[in-house]
Amino acid sequence: MNLGTIVTRITTGLLIAASATASLAAGGGALNDPQETYSTERIGPERAATPDQGVTASVTIQFVSYALNSVGGKYKLIPLLLRIGARPAPVALAIDQDRLVVLSGGKKIPASFQLSALDRPLWDSLSPETKKRLTYPEQLSPNSAAVIYAFVPMADLAGPPDGFEYTIKSLPVPLLLLPEPKKAAASLAGADTSG
Repeated sequence: MNLGTIVTRITTGLLIAASATASLAAGGGALNDPQETYSTERIGPERAATPDQGVTASVTIQFVSYALNSVGGKYKLIPLLLRIGARPAPVALAIDQDRLVVLSGGKKIPASFQLSALDRPLWDSLSPETKKRLTYPEQLSPNSAAVIYAFVPMADLAGPPDGFEYTIKSLPVPLLLLPEPKKAAASLAGADTSG
């Protein structure tokens, strides 16, 4: 293998690595998979305080699947990751009192944790295993996490979410989930390397 071939392979490898790093650092994953993460834990001086330092939540929307997929042709599925950190007691959850609201286009759109109440025939068509995964938990123990699924009527959504407001009755104030800031390394993709 001659020196020219080695230099070409190293240069190509570095360019591929730099491109992948810039793409991933931008918070969007792969270039053809744009996404946004909405979180109670945001980086920087604008970091939001949560009502309980042991409770955080996040939603990641992959915009291609969000635009193309629906549940029964009627609902958008919102997967909300709820994390419970070190705390003295479990967090009590209540399906009839807890609420998720989607903030979109200046509107507050209520979501539902109960597909069985929205669309009984669709719910009945699901497998027992899927029903179990979609069932809203009664509580979460300290140092645990669960994905909670919410359903939003597609007819009410004008576009992608701007954020979410998650009210857990047993906590003093709602959890506000806003877009995470783009990582500083995102500018790497457009940095001038000619100098």
